[in-house]
Amino acid sequence: MTRRMNGAAVIAIAVAGAGVCLAACTAPAREVPLSPEQIPPALVELTQAPNRTMHMVWSGTYAMGGRKEGTSQFSGSFDFAGDDYAGLMRTRGTDTEIAGVDGQAYQSSDARPVWEKVSTPTRTLDPLHGLRIGDVEYVGREAVDGADRNHLRVTDLSNVINLMMESHGGGVPFELVAFDKDHSSLDVYVDDDARPVSAALNLSNDANPDDFGTLSLRSTYEFSNWGAEIDIVPPP
Repeated sequence: MTRRMNGAAVIAIAVAGAGVCLAACTAPAREVPLSPEQIPPALVELTQAPNRTMHMVWSGTYAMGGRKEGTSQFSGSFDFAGDDYAGLMRTRGTDTEIAGVDGQAYQSSDARPVWEKVSTPTRTLDPLHGLRIGDVEYVGREAVDGADRNHLRVTDLSNVINLMMESHGGGVPFELVAFDKDHSSLDVYVDDDARPVSAALNLSNDANPDDFGTLSLRSTYEFSNWGAEIDIVPPP
């Protein structure tokens, strides 16, 4: 299937039943660069816009203290258009396609390869969803993968954790029941237009990860295609 972006026809890849434009979008350079004080509010304005679109890749490891299987890996690739999303989550060797369209969640997995409506609420997989200006502080400029980026840190993770807890369901590899602020962090790296390029989310619900029932999560995000024309449609 095809979609149009900026007047040019591009190939769209169907992810979890959704047509997704994966071509990079460019924006004109600013005449005056954003200052360190302007970048946090610009980030919040971009990520909280009701019509924001983007592509996100999420990967990492998680471990529960006392579990025999030890550390597990997970990865996911998703596209977002406003509150709608579609993508694939891989956990413990199982692929689960998930989508959320107009408040309805859908799911299809290796174990049951048919699309079904899910009774649980649609998930908030975007770690920047609900971000507030007071939650973000500017750290400085750093070299990330050979590029000069602006480093921001989310100082209050409560909102992020609450959103992830509300979105717990099939295809999501863990449940966050508590976290230790001193051992948890969310760092975001943005370009000079305040568009997120990458992020690192590290969580722990206890200072000692060997305790039974404790959680340790180490993950990274990659963001792209901000402002691309992305259509999320219900899967068949």
